[in-house]
Amino acid sequence: MTWVPPRPNVGFEPTPQQKVNLKFPCPCCGRLIFKKPPGSKIACEICYWIDDASQLRWPTLANGMNFVTLMTAQRNYGLHGACESHFAKNVRQPGPNEYLDNGFRPIDPAIDFFEDPVATARSPWPQDPTLLFYWRPTFWLRPQTQNAPQYRQPPPGYVPPPPPGYAPPPGYVPPPPPGYAPPPGYVPPPGYVPPPPPGYVPPPPQNPYPQPPPPGYVPPPPNYPPTQR
Repeated sequence: MTWVPPRPNVGFEPTPQQKVNLKFPCPCCGRLIFKKPPGSKIACEICYWIDDASQLRWPTLANGMNFVTLMTAQRNYGLHGACESHFAKNVRQPGPNEYLDNGFRPIDPAIDFFEDPVATARSPWPQDPTLLFYWRPTFWLRPQTQNAPQYRQPPPGYVPPPPPGYAPPPGYVPPPPPGYAPPPGYVPPPGYVPPPPPGYVPPPPQNPYPQPPPPGYVPPPPNYPPTQR
């Protein structure tokens, strides 16, 4: 059975700004495409994600309206343009008024906090389902929201993961992890320069050129041999 996108409302044509205000974002691709709040159970025409509020609240849940988790669907959309690779033939490109929601980004487990789906299965839901959008400042699990757990901040030295499809340049060798020691008998390749130890301060560079003589300096006379008479 071929999927048929829903028909638009007939007899009313809102302005572009009204179209943005009347739409809700898809949590997979981030486009403002849904006309109902989270949980409408409508398939996104851009990434084919079915709007499931349970999988938005618990992004690691895979047994909802979608067969994959929201985190997996976001990775698939970055690689294949659809929440699942075999749906790539059913999706389309975003329209001119289907903007990306402000601040949208894929889920990053290092900084995003979500509930455990088993421990909170019977917990109450927020009255406003748009508070489930984790990338918005109004996310209901942020510290500034009422009855919210502590929001995890990125640790010092945190480096965000590379974008989908990123490939390191040819010849790139990743640095060893902290505390790594080579095995006994290891011989480094030719030209290898070990990294400096922690706290190493390189010496100041030496000037290969001599300093100019001070003002009034008179060089000594050369030691010529005496003249023969």
